[in-house]
Formats: sequence, structure tokens, C-alpha cells
Amino acid sequence: MSSSDEAGEVGDHASVLEKRWTGKHQGFLNKKSNSKIKKNWKKYWFVLSMYGRLLIFKHPSAPKPKRMVNLEFASIKATVPAHAGSSKHPNSFQILPRAGNEVMVEAATAEEKDAWLEHLRKVVSENSVQQDDD
Repeated sequence: MSSSDEAGEVGDHASVLEKRWTGKHQGFLNKKSNSKIKKNWKKYWFVLSMYGRLLIFKHPSAPKPKRMVNLEFASIKATVPAHAGSSKHPNSFQILPRAGNEVMVEAATAEEKDAWLEHLRKVVSENSVQQDDD
């Protein structure tokens, strides 16, 4: 099915995207660049999916994610090392996927940070269960 078939009429496009990308938690976070040259922070729209993925969009109405992070067996660190700039970004935290680059993000408030940490840890826990072969 092509994306145009999936979206249907132009008016239906937003509702299709809303259904496709609705997750357990979503909102704006500042993300630190992984570039070795520039270490700037940019605001992105994050969606935590029910399927163990963290979707990163340029903005809430973007048609597809800029990046997808698999959270299966990921580590979530509530504190950021001082050398990474935690003193200037007190509401920052790290997402360390099993494969791929770390994601360092910052919430606007301590309460927002706590909410993200709670939801992230729950999704990681739900999607990192070892399956026994009987």
C-alpha cells in the first residue's frame, strides 16, 4: 500500500498520522546533537510508542519521524555526566539504546523530566522481557 493510498484524501492525512504515531507519551524535548563538531540543542517532538520505539519528529505534524530509537534493552539514565553539560541543562537525561548512538535530551521542567523517565522505563521494561523457549 502506497503512502498516498494509506492517507486517502488530503483531509484524512492528519487523522491517519495521528492514529499511526499516537503513543504512550509525547511532547517536546530538546535533543543534543551527536555531531562531534557542533554540540547544540534543538527542539523536537518525541513520541514514545507502545511498541518499544522512541520516535523523533521535527515537529508534531511531520509526516514521518526523523529518527526512530529501539528501546529494547535500552538504559535510561536520569543524570547526565558533568562533562556532558549537566550543570547548564538540569532537566537532561540519557537514553542509551542497545545498538546505535545515545540520545541526550532535556525536558522543560523537572516534572516533565520525571514523567518522561517514568514512561520510558515502563516501555523499556515491557519490551525487554526475555522469552523462554519451551
